[in-house]
Order: sequence, then C-alpha cells, then structure tokens
Amino acid sequence: MEQNSSILVVEDSAGLRENLVQTLSMGGYSVQAADNGHSALEILETESFDVIITDIRMPGMDGLALLDQVLAMDGKPETAVILMTAYMTIESAVSSLKKGAYDYITKPFKIEQLLHTVETVIDKRRLKLENVRLNNELKELNRELEEKVRLRTKQLQESQNELQENYLQVIKSFAVVLEERDAYTQGHSSRVTEYSVRIANEMGLPEGQIIALQIGGNLHDIGKIGIPEEVLRKPTRLTDDEWRVMREHPIKGARMVEPLSFLSKERILIKHHHERWDGRGYPDGLAGEEIPLLSRILCVADSFDAMTSTRSYRRRMALATAIAQIEENRGTQFDPRIVDVFMNCLKEFGIITSMDCVILAAGKGKRMNSDRPKVLTQLRGRPLLGYVLDLMAKFGMHKTYIVVGHGANEVKEFVQSTYLQGTTNNWFSAHSRAHREELIEFVQQKEQLGTAHAVAQVLPHLVPSRNSMLILSGDVPLLSFNTINKLIDEQMRTDAGLVLATADLDDPGSLGRIVRNEEGELKAIVEACEASEEELAIKEINVGAYCLSGDRRFLDFLGKVENDNSQGEYYLTDAIRLFMEKGNRVRLCKIADSRESLGINTIQDLERAEKYIDGINLSAPLGTNFP
Repeated sequence: MEQNSSILVVEDSAGLRENLVQTLSMGGYSVQAADNGHSALEILETESFDVIITDIRMPGMDGLALLDQVLAMDGKPETAVILMTAYMTIESAVSSLKKGAYDYITKPFKIEQLLHTVETVIDKRRLKLENVRLNNELKELNRELEEKVRLRTKQLQESQNELQENYLQVIKSFAVVLEERDAYTQGHSSRVTEYSVRIANEMGLPEGQIIALQIGGNLHDIGKIGIPEEVLRKPTRLTDDEWRVMREHPIKGARMVEPLSFLSKERILIKHHHERWDGRGYPDGLAGEEIPLLSRILCVADSFDAMTSTRSYRRRMALATAIAQIEENRGTQFDPRIVDVFMNCLKEFGIITSMDCVILAAGKGKRMNSDRPKVLTQLRGRPLLGYVLDLMAKFGMHKTYIVVGHGANEVKEFVQSTYLQGTTNNWFSAHSRAHREELIEFVQQKEQLGTAHAVAQVLPHLVPSRNSMLILSGDVPLLSFNTINKLIDEQMRTDAGLVLATADLDDPGSLGRIVRNEEGELKAIVEACEASEEELAIKEINVGAYCLSGDRRFLDFLGKVENDNSQGEYYLTDAIRLFMEKGNRVRLCKIADSRESLGINTIQDLERAEKYIDGINLSAPLGTNFP
C-alpha cells in the first residue's frame, strides 16, 4: 500500500459516506468527501486526487457522468476511479471498465475488500504513471538521439560532399590541363555542357539528370589525358592504329571516374558519348535507345561544337555546313528527337563561342539633341545597345566588356536590369545570377578620346586568353547574326590578325572610305576630310565591326596611336594602319545588306533605321537567318 495517497469519496448517503471516510483514514489514506458529482467537480477544480471512489446512482450527476468528466480533465495526473453500486451486473462492470474506470465494488462490501481494492488500484495507477514517465523519458532520449544522429549525419554528409567536391575538382583540373595542352580545344567542354543543358531543359528532364550533364559534360573528354600527345595534337588525319588509340578515350574516362561512386550517372554518360544511333559507334556499338539518354544528348552537342570549332587538323565549318551535317546524320549518328530539340534551342538561343567582345558605348551623341547616352537612344521602343547585346547573346560570348563614359550609370542600370537580373529570356538568363555578372564587365572611359582610346581602356581588364575577340559599336544596332558569323568565319578561315566589316553605300557622306589594292585587299582607310576626289568616289566604307585573332596582336598597336588630327582623338583606323605597316594581315568582309551598317548619329539616321526595322523582323527566330 502507498501511504498518504489521496482519495475523494463521492456518496450521496451521509452514513455510508462517513463510514468510508473513517475506514480509509484508518487505513492511512488522506480522504475528502463530496455528496454528489457536482460537488466533486468543484473540489477537483482546485485539488488533485490519486483515487476517486464514487457511487454510480446519485441525484443530479451520477457516477458514470462524473467518470466522463474526470477522464476529460487536462493538465492533471491521471486519477483512478472506482465505481460503487448495489446493482452492478457483469455487463455494466465490463462497460464501466471499458469507459476508463480502474475497478468497481458492489454493495454491500466488507472493509477488507474495500481496502484491498483501493490498494490494488493505487498500485496499478502507480505502475501506469511510472510507465508514462518512462515512456516520456524514452521519447526525450530518442529525440535527443535522433537530433544527435541528424547532426552527425549532416556532418558526415557535409564531409562526404566536401570530399566528393575535392575529388571532382581534381578531375576537373585534369580536364582543364587537357584543354590547356591544346589551344584548339579550349572551352570545348564548357560549350558542350552548355548545349547539353539547353537540350535537357527543353526536354523537361529532372534536375538530377541536368546536374549529371553539367558534371559529365565538363568531364566527357577526360579520358584523353591517357592519349599520347602526338596522337592528340596530330595536325593531319590519324592512321588506323592512331584512330584505335583515340577511340579508347571514352573507356579511359569512365575508368578514371569509376572509383567515385557518386559519379555513376556521369561515368555511363562519359563511356557512351561516342555511340551512334545506328549502332556503328564505340566503344560498345549500342544502338537506338540502348544508348543512355544523356549520352545521346551529349553526342549531338559534342559533334556540333567540334564542327564549329577550329582544330589542329582542320578549320571550323561554316555554321550552315555544321547545321546541314547535324540534319544529314539525323537518324544515323544522332537520335532524331534530340536533333529536333537541339535545332529549336539553336534557333532560340544561338550558338556558343569562346570569343570575347568589346562594345563601345561611351559616346554622348551630340547630334541627337539629347543628354542621354547615345546607346540608350530608343529605336522602336528598345535602346540601341539592347540590339547589340541581343545579337551577342546569340553567340554566347565568353566575356563581354562594355566601355561606358557619358551617362555610365544609366547604361549600367539598363544592362543590369535587362540582362543581369535574368528577366529577359535569352542566353544570359540561362545562367545563375553570379555567372551572369561574370559574363559582362563595365569599363570606364573617363574622357571620350576616340575609338582606339576606348578599346585601350579594356586592356588592363582582359584575362589572359587565346580567345578571338569582336569589337563592335553600341550605336550600330542593325547588324545581323549572318553578318557577325560571316565576320568570324572569315577570321577563322584565313587566320588573319584582323578582319573588319565593310559595306557599299550609295552616299557614304562623311564616313571613312575603304581603299583596296590591285589584289582587292585593304590598302588604307581614308577619312572623308582627308580623301582625294578619287577616294571620295569610293562607295565602300568601314562599318566599325572588327574580329581579332586569338593572339590579339592587334591590341599591341593601340598604345602607338597618336592624336595628331583635328579632333585630337585616338582612332582605331590609325591602329589598323600601324598594324598593316608591320606586315600583319588584315582582311575585309563585305556586308550583303549595306543597310545593316547604319550607325545612329542623327535623328535622320534613327528614322532610316526605323524604316529598315519595319521592313524586316529582327525578332524572328535565329533559324530564319541561317546562311
């Protein structure tokens, strides 16, 4: 028996109530009494009891109703209820116990029976409460253990992720070293990855597969580390034996990443990216949908970038030729469905290059009767600079430098809000915010001292690179994809140090004239104010769009330009003259539609540009402009 346990006796009969109180008190219990259910509830509002002994049949509120009220009480330790009645049947006893009573006593009862029942109920209650306490302690221990396990699991996962990332960075560094061995393949893996991710997004593939393409795309040629350099960089066609060695690179690459279990998807992608839809590929000769989907995607992206890149054994294909090759091999080398998706992506986003671009956007535009930066002049609701940036987005420039001067903050705000925020659906928006900010860099030209001076401001910002470079004017908005691609093709095809765009105009006005020699090559660029009558009769003018070779040797001549002219400015045309005087090759690339060459310097120029736009659809898909 647990001494000093508290008991509430609820009995409407005063005599029996007094006998119960006296008997239980003599038994060592602390006892109170109530004459009915309502009185008992009033007591229970302020006090708690271990046991309630209540008669079932009472006026006002009977014992069963009181039992329900006691069981419904919250915030108090459980109270054991013992029912008393002279009319208890087996059925009613079982029913009472099911409702929650601990036990019952039938009247009349002996004192020994009462005390024994109370003692048994108190022991049962104590055990029940102890079980509750132990269960609560166990739950708390489990919670603490689960929290410790969660934290430890998180720590282990973070450690594993860090270890995996370290392994991955080591392998990626091998891939970078591989591309550094060969200037012709620089940027290939990143471009292939970009094409592949575009395709995957267009197909609606899940994030896990896109991540696998992002990693696997960058590592797809990692096996070439195991290929002898004389084979890898051979400037002529490979022999049969050399070709067999080269064909081993997918297997070698898969073996390199095999120890990294977390790269299981990437390992399969790397191994099978040279399989063909018709089963004639390598290493396993898989066909059709036997080839893993990600490998089929990578195969298209890899092939297209290889065709549109210059290699040691051949120059890049013209864009039209590369597109025709992809289409021609649809259903033989390539999965037809993926070719269709790729072509849609190409039309929407354009090609990806490893080129850098300088856009001159520092001018004020005195003749536009406006204090705004000239490149922000609105042409059919869009700033001039927007047309140039949209065009560059179609080429996926490695880096774009925008030279700003007058109204620099306004120009920056336009570029940041339109392109760097990712709100425009173009090539920029396909990248993360951090990456987008790396794609464009603003360069300040504090004094507007000419085009050569503007480009020279970029030199301290250039990252060492073997990339070719475009130089464009932000106020020449009508240049087409075909024209820029032709300019790039001409430089790649001829390996000229510099290629510049020209156009034939019926009325060249004050624009510089292109003077050719007997072989049709550039002899000089003559400013109109210094031209002879014979030279003024020339219709061909310098557009102001340039493509530099990967060695960028032309840039070395910017510092040698002098400003001994009426404007006291430094001009790119003088740098071109100095460049040619040292025996460097300069090629000319004439624009098919001369109206594209229109620079916006006056209100009249703007009106002519609007008429031109009204006659064409500049927002048409890229595919309509394929040469």
